[in-house]
Amino acid sequence: MIKGRNVLLKALEESHLKRIYDILMMDDIGSTFSTTYKEVTLSGLASFLYLTEPGTISKVFSIFSDNEIIGFVTLNNIHPIRHNAYIGIVGIDPKYQNGMYGVDALRTIIKYSFDTLNLHRLYGHTFSDNPKMHTLYKRGNWIHEGTEREYAFRNGEWVGREIWGILRDEKEK
Repeated sequence: MIKGRNVLLKALEESHLKRIYDILMMDDIGSTFSTTYKEVTLSGLASFLYLTEPGTISKVFSIFSDNEIIGFVTLNNIHPIRHNAYIGIVGIDPKYQNGMYGVDALRTIIKYSFDTLNLHRLYGHTFSDNPKMHTLYKRGNWIHEGTEREYAFRNGEWVGREIWGILRDEKEK
């Protein structure tokens, strides 16, 4: 368990999967991560969340507040030689998005990544039309590193993908 100010991150357990699946299937959650999220089944959810590149590992955490699962965060492609990792998904139930839960979860996983896993850099991607995630990254002191233009075709139009990153020495700024 990793304790934040308002959240507790617990390693994903099988008993968490149904609630995480329900959160992912909310249109304003899943559609912000993937054009194919509706193809994910409950039985295939763990494989979807733990997706990783060869030679790396992944960690998936359920986000709790007051003993209730309110979201999830993935730390994918943890590279033991490069000392970097990809924040794959931060999904928060919309009922909890107006508080500090998302920022707290992101800051908590950043602290864990740098202080416990001894990583040097974290990076993440989000679609250009996801202002909530852009705000979350900004509030977590992440730097916008660039845009991949017309990255994916979704909802009838091309959308870019934003690249965000944070280095160990930037986490306290």
